[in-house]
Amino acid sequence: FQGIYTDSQPFFALLASFIEGRSEIKDTVYPQRFAYINDYRQYGIDIYLKDNTVIINGKHPNKYKRILNHKQIYLKDLRSGASTFFLNKLFDNPHKLNNTKYIDRGYIDYDYKSDQVIYGFDIIKDHSTTSLSNIRIGGRTKFYTEVTSPEDLERVVLFATKHKYSFRVIGSGCNVYFSDYYNGIIIKNNIRYCNIIYNNSTETTITIGSGNLLQNLVDVATINQIDIHELCDIPGTIGGAIYGNAGAYGLEIKDFLKSVVVYDLSELKFKAICSKDLYLSYRNSGIKDKRLNYILTEAVFVFPKSNLDIKSIIEKNKKI
Repeated sequence: FQGIYTDSQPFFALLASFIEGRSEIKDTVYPQRFAYINDYRQYGIDIYLKDNTVIINGKHPNKYKRILNHKQIYLKDLRSGASTFFLNKLFDNPHKLNNTKYIDRGYIDYDYKSDQVIYGFDIIKDHSTTSLSNIRIGGRTKFYTEVTSPEDLERVVLFATKHKYSFRVIGSGCNVYFSDYYNGIIIKNNIRYCNIIYNNSTETTITIGSGNLLQNLVDVATINQIDIHELCDIPGTIGGAIYGNAGAYGLEIKDFLKSVVVYDLSELKFKAICSKDLYLSYRNSGIKDKRLNYILTEAVFVFPKSNLDIKSIIEKNKKI
């Protein structure tokens, strides 16, 4: 290997150990930067130093598994520690790392940053929560992320579960008060899609992502000659509307809700649930009163068609 930066050598040496045959890394600038060799020898890598050249006799990765599993490694070098940490991610039963103070000193937040790559989502550290609320009250949160699909949501929940972070899912932030500091993850629900899956002269079935505004549903309904004008201009998302069984003028979400898709936080899996099993009542639900440990991701509504001039009704009400 020619032209490898000194700080990269431990990573290349570790990769070379998985290549069957002999590899050599020579350092002519910093001939004393080989502290990682002793760390690697702990878990069976055939590596040694001859003059200013590191020599590695590599093996197939499967040959290391039996050595690495359940073996405690005592790390003394920053860079070998970091590369060993990533090696941890490659094995189903990784060895336990001890004495990680050297890694902690050199690589800030390496643990959760690497998991972002593995789980496949972006996360912001120390994020302001003021802009996340319609009343603009708040401080900061340890982590913040946005999800645009149920799969995104699951990845973040599994990440939080692994690291034992608390988390809260928010929608548009209507009537949400944030404390000065939240020591967990705020997850912004941006799961927004809307599909008409059935439409005839008498009724229409609509599936909609829980991150959509309730007004989006009203707009789609109006275009398709569905009268739910009583719900017009109510702030918040579909998820929040179901969470609190939103309504006005005698009309409530539960009147048209057929079913939902939820992520069950107790079982860590998605489920399709009939609306009656959400225990919807006046401005309440089983999720709101914590009888159910669910996150809403999708709703299915069935609406009857109307013969009224709905657009005119909405415009008239706006003028009142």
